Amino acid sequence: MTGDPTAVPLSAVPTPMATVTIADGRPTLSRTNEAFVDAFGPVEADTTIGEWWRSAPVESDAVDVADLRTALTGGEDIDGQVRVSVDGQTRTYRLRAAVDGGARTLSAAPERGSVVDADRIATVVSHDLRTR
Repeated sequence: MTGDPTAVPLSAVPTPMATVTIADGRPTLSRTNEAFVDAFGPVEADTTIGEWWRSAPVESDAVDVADLRTALTGGEDIDGQVRVSVDGQTRTYRLRAAVDGGARTLSAAPERGSVVDADRIATVVSHDLRTR
């Protein structure tokens, strides 16, 4: 966590999110939250974006792994819709790769109509209220 008192820990974010670092010129997933693992399956630390994309149940007409790698390496944002099929259910997410002040993140917000874990959101809000 940064020294920013308003920063939210990755574990408290209710939607799938990962931090990305650049290692040997390649973007890698350095940390993921529980929601990311629930959506895409387990990811080992330092898995490259390409390895993750090939192993995850992700399909997209709008985003491909080359665009994602280029954006993350070049410090650019990318935004597109992806479909994830797990256990016979397909969910749609808005996948965003963003660079903010050198920090790179990959997030996947459920699109309208996709299931959001209400219990997880309630837990995060409850935790946030207790820490104030």
